[in-house]
Amino acid sequence: GNPLFVEQVLSMLIDDELLRRDDGHWVPTADLATIPIPPTIQALLAARLDRLGDPERQVIERASVVGKVFYQSAVSELAPEPMRPAVGGHLMTLVRKELIRPDHSDIVRETAFRFRHILIRDAAYAGMPKETRAQLHEAFAGWLERVAGERSPEFDEILGYHLEQAYRYRQELGMINARARSLAARAAEHLEAAGRRAISRSDLSAGQVLLTRTAELLSADDTHRLAIQLDLGWALNELGEFARGAAVIREAKEAARAAGDPALELRADLLELWRWDTHTSWDERGEIARQAIPFLEEHGDEIGLFFAHRLLAAMHWTQGRSGDSATELQRVIELARRTGAGHEGFLLHWLSGIYLWGTTPAEEGIRLCNELLAQASGLRLAEGSILVSQAVLSAMAGRVEEARGSAARAQPILEDLGGVLPVSVIGNRLSLMYTVLGEDEQVLETMREPLAVLERLGEQSFYSTMVATHGWTLARLGRLDEAEESARKGREASPPDDWASQIVWREAMALVEAQRGNLEEAERLAREAVGLTEGVDYLPQMADAWSDLGFVLRLAGRKEEAADALMQSLTLREAKGDVVRAERVRQELAALD
Repeated sequence: GNPLFVEQVLSMLIDDELLRRDDGHWVPTADLATIPIPPTIQALLAARLDRLGDPERQVIERASVVGKVFYQSAVSELAPEPMRPAVGGHLMTLVRKELIRPDHSDIVRETAFRFRHILIRDAAYAGMPKETRAQLHEAFAGWLERVAGERSPEFDEILGYHLEQAYRYRQELGMINARARSLAARAAEHLEAAGRRAISRSDLSAGQVLLTRTAELLSADDTHRLAIQLDLGWALNELGEFARGAAVIREAKEAARAAGDPALELRADLLELWRWDTHTSWDERGEIARQAIPFLEEHGDEIGLFFAHRLLAAMHWTQGRSGDSATELQRVIELARRTGAGHEGFLLHWLSGIYLWGTTPAEEGIRLCNELLAQASGLRLAEGSILVSQAVLSAMAGRVEEARGSAARAQPILEDLGGVLPVSVIGNRLSLMYTVLGEDEQVLETMREPLAVLERLGEQSFYSTMVATHGWTLARLGRLDEAEESARKGREASPPDDWASQIVWREAMALVEAQRGNLEEAERLAREAVGLTEGVDYLPQMADAWSDLGFVLRLAGRKEEAADALMQSLTLREAKGDVVRAERVRQELAALD
């Protein structure tokens, strides 16, 4: 911008000895009004670089290949051999000319510098021919691998970038030969490793960019490229880019079929069935996964087994069997760790949800969440999600300050991540903490933004449960028209076999109809909700269904039946260790007496 332009004009005048120091002041040595000024900052910077001596020009160009921050020994490595002993002196000249400055180094025993402005780096870089850039990017990657040694995996993204650039410039110059293809393969290897690590720590935006670049470096008939596309499709779906995710998976599936690779095609099928908007029921999806397992075992395809068992775990979860889901999920986690499939952050997030919604008592759930947090270091989705589960369980156990503390730590992590899952954790789980604490207005406020995001993305799996719960909360506050609207949205978005969504919209409408005096319809809906709890083990929602039936029966004046329903709710609250809401049920029973 303007400050940089002024700085560089003055520096140019000093370089040309048109300004000099005199008794502590700068004075002109000629009529500055006659000096031509370059019209743009790019032209000005190019003019300054043209005024450098040839050695300084070569040094700053090689520094520009490394990046905005660069290392003295790397520049020496890239410089022509006769120049190498003098590189340190040339760098100090560039410091005096205020083109670069010393900087902190992230590599031990390496002296680092930084360009004073990224536009200076860009101008130096633009002055080199493409063939020279290609050679220097490749040379720098070799230097970094050697210097990093055992730490080289930490620099996978940087190594991948430089090898990628070395290949791309050769590609632009039409120099595609065995060496260029080797560069592409090496770049893809580093970018894939960085992408999978990003996905594992739930940085899906970075992960999808890195995997996209990886896939673009590999040939269309490379089967490994197809496997990368499947993970890319998964990441895009989780980011809410459903159309692009579906297209990537479909492309990989068709390519696997054309290549005669049934195992890879089956993996694509399993990944397509993971999507919420498939018209295949969960029972059918589970059957397909079960049938796939023997084939995948026979072919030794553990990544495929990861997809199959993950689908089974999701089927049990969606149909309300948290115990069965946990058993299957342990197999999934073992396969993920054994194969390096990634997704560990997502899997730990899922496990903490089982502790929250399932049969695990609150106090034990808090302890297990602490154990999960130790495994989740650096996995931001997992950290945020586990902290939210811990917050809800602490609220149930009556540890209110601990609950609020965990929630306060979790919320900024999840808001920073973005994407479908973090948003759903805030809307569906964090709001539950406020429900437990009896703060229904805060429930609505917590859900407001997540509902808007999921509705905008067109996501329905998490949205159907969340919007129905939103209606249930509104009904408890007596805002019946709004409650009915949210319950209707939940009903319309709910697949027939999504247990949580199906039960909650019925609960919401039961409360609405009861308060409007339509007690027969209210009882029908409430009993349907209770009926859906048979064969499942989501204790908090099961208890809610019985409490709502008790509410309807009390309004109908059938106190004994209401008491029976409330006793069922109390038993479930006590089994979960939800001492806060158990006490509320006791108060309702006392009010009946």
